[in-house]
Amino acid sequence: MKIRRMAIGFSVMFLFVIAVGPLVAAEADSWTGASQTNYYGPAVDFEKLAMMTFNGVVVVSTTNPDGSPNAAVIIPSLLGEDYIIMRMAPNQTAENLVNDGRAVITVFVPSEEEPEPQPRSEVRKHGARLVCKALFTGEEYDAARELWNETVENEAYKLPAGEPILRILAIHPIG
Repeated sequence: MKIRRMAIGFSVMFLFVIAVGPLVAAEADSWTGASQTNYYGPAVDFEKLAMMTFNGVVVVSTTNPDGSPNAAVIIPSLLGEDYIIMRMAPNQTAENLVNDGRAVITVFVPSEEEPEPQPRSEVRKHGARLVCKALFTGEEYDAARELWNETVENEAYKLPAGEPILRILAIHPIG
């Protein structure tokens, strides 16, 4: 009787692994392989990326404390070729930047080859993914913040202490 129960238990486990295993493997493969292939060509050059300031569609992605993804639409500004300035409302994205410091910004810029307005299928092919690190303090932060505040004329656009400045670590194509 005990051997029979064990055999049934092993059979159920075996059937579960056969039925669910491929789904788990497919999910893991799609997750780990996401955005690994470049389907649209190289990332746009930095001059075209500069067009993202108050232009186009820009999404910042962060990781929630439980490991789930978080995305927010933002209006950023570039500071030179190294930094992104964005004002943050008190929200989950801001909390994630404070807690984790990592962000990926996906930038879509208009294509010069296509007349305006472009179909959505064309817009998504032009842009870049910017891998960033949030800065809140330190010499690099202070220097970038001071430079930003010197370049803006409108007091409303000045960056108060404690607002994040994103350091661009890498620029990748949209995949």
